[in-house]
Amino acid sequence: MVKKSVGAFYAVLYGTGILYLIQHTTYPLIYIDFKKNRAIT
Repeated sequence: MVKKSVGAFYAVLYGTGILYLIQHTTYPLIYIDFKKNRAIT
């Protein structure tokens, strides 16, 4: 029972970690593209 809840906890942590990584890798890229586009125009 305890092991199952720990597994679920790690699954949630892992999922939020991936979301966090995705956010912090895509947002700067979008921001850089936005700055580049502004610099071009």
